[in-house]
Amino acid sequence: MGSGKTTVGKELARRLGRPFFDSDEQIRAAYRVTGRELAAAHGVARLHRVEAEALRVALASDRPSVIAAAASVADSPDLEVALSDVSVVLLGGQAEVLEARARKGGHRRPVPVEGYAALSARRAERLRPIVSLEVDVTNLGPDDVVSRILSALRSLGPETPSC
Repeated sequence: MGSGKTTVGKELARRLGRPFFDSDEQIRAAYRVTGRELAAAHGVARLHRVEAEALRVALASDRPSVIAAAASVADSPDLEVALSDVSVVLLGGQAEVLEARARKGGHRRPVPVEGYAALSARRAERLRPIVSLEVDVTNLGPDDVVSRILSALRSLGPETPSC
């Protein structure tokens, strides 16, 4: 939360000429509520199941896509296999900075900075075995993040599948 997945994802998709999937938008379209509202009404566990399903739907696309998936998908062991065949970019940074950004949107569930740091560290550790690129966004703007991702994708070669 607060790492810029949507902003970076939209720009990356535009530059690559690919469809863009955003779990936040998928939740709004399917349930007519934000992730925060879904968690408040039905619990965080339900929100995480819905976020995992949003990723499954996005991965089923016929075209290579850019997908902004919620970090909670790290808690879904079956998705690790699905993600092992694509390029996975992990956006992270200093917990205090990202937590402050996350508070601004109003659509994310509130998590105190201490909890945010622990949660982010646990999820990053779980995802690292399948991550192609990790970008610390603490001091980077969206254009810089997109440039780093594009550069890394080019170095992986055209035959590397990505989503």
